[in-house]
Formats: sequence, structure tokens, C-alpha cells
Amino acid sequence: MDDELPLPSPETRDWSELPLDALSVVFANLHAVDLLMGAGRLCSSWLHAAKLPHLWRCIDMQWRITMS
Repeated sequence: MDDELPLPSPETRDWSELPLDALSVVFANLHAVDLLMGAGRLCSSWLHAAKLPHLWRCIDMQWRITMS
């Protein structure tokens, strides 16, 4: 089987280059803590997306971490 083509090398992606509208759709499904302490701290473009006003119109205060 000498005529097999080599497999392409895996691509790497720069997730900081995701479009702002795509990030806002994903971030809309996160809790406020996850948004600010996780996703928003990844890079400057994700922090910018985490601060979009429409993500902060409604904050669920029922969800909380219990410290024991």
C-alpha cells in the first residue's frame, strides 16, 4: 500500500480569534461566576466579550457555591 496519502497534520486553533457574536452566544449559557472567573480571564478578547451588557441584564442569584 505504497500509494496511501499521508494524514494531514492536526490544525491548531487560536480560540481568542472567535467572533464576538459567537462568544456572546456561548457566554450567555454560563453562570456569572464562570463568566468572570473562568472564561473572561482567558484572554483580552474573551474578557471583552464577558463584559457585553446583554450578558448582565439578568443575573441568577439562586446559583451559588456553598463553602463548608
